[in-house]
Amino acid sequence: MKQNLLLFSGALLLILGACKQQPTATITAAVPAEAVATIAAPELDTMHVAAAQSRTPEMREFLAKHDVASLLQKEEDSHEVMNGFYGPDHYRVEFAMLSVVRDTKNPDLLHVRGKDRFKGAVTPFEGEIYLTKLQAQPLLTAEELAAIHEHGFDWENDPSAQSILGTFTLREDSNLKGAGVITGEVAIDFRKDENGQLILSAQGTHSPSEQGNVKFEGIWTSNTTHKKQPVVWVSNIFSYGPQIFKEFVIGERDPDFNPKYAKLGWDTYWENDEWWAEPGTTITAQMNP
Repeated sequence: MKQNLLLFSGALLLILGACKQQPTATITAAVPAEAVATIAAPELDTMHVAAAQSRTPEMREFLAKHDVASLLQKEEDSHEVMNGFYGPDHYRVEFAMLSVVRDTKNPDLLHVRGKDRFKGAVTPFEGEIYLTKLQAQPLLTAEELAAIHEHGFDWENDPSAQSILGTFTLREDSNLKGAGVITGEVAIDFRKDENGQLILSAQGTHSPSEQGNVKFEGIWTSNTTHKKQPVVWVSNIFSYGPQIFKEFVIGERDPDFNPKYAKLGWDTYWENDEWWAEPGTTITAQMNP
């Protein structure tokens, strides 16, 4: 069911893209180039104080009622993980958020554990997400809605559509060769279903996640060489990917990845291998080039 929703969203993006042509996106750094490779506890405390001070009364009330951790954590019985692009050639990278837990004292702080996979190398990571801002999602224009309706899709603006923004730090297992630290910004787009529960949903291409539903964007820094590379990953790659690569997704009713991007890792998306259940590997094909 969830996969069908991703394909549906991908089809909507193709329609919106035809409605208003957009230039191909470039992955840019979400954090300064001089960002440090590790963050010590005192710095984390400073980050939390800054996050807490930025919370509005509306956000405080929202966090008291809702735990957004479930929007980020991988579903236990699902093969779906987050996908994205790493480095200047935008090679495929995967992230499995295996545990996302809200801090017992600070509702704006999420503790994260998971694994990423790059060119076959699986690396465990852990870190923190600080939620800093709650805002309404931009509405689809009349032109965009008309284009969607012309293609037979029943889609309208949802007044409950909101976004929560934040910053994150993920530290890969330093015992593994090629490990590093990723710092950057996160955007989570969602709406409320008929029962008032939060579900991932990007209202359009102008949403903070840029149709990715969840978007992590930042800089990966090598623990050993301190070399930096841009990285971005999302929950809905079918909708976000076409903003990185031209004709990344082909087909409107039954979208799939363009075979010309197979050389960048997009030929194995439909394989149901549970790589995240495997122990961390020391294969030297990690993100460190």
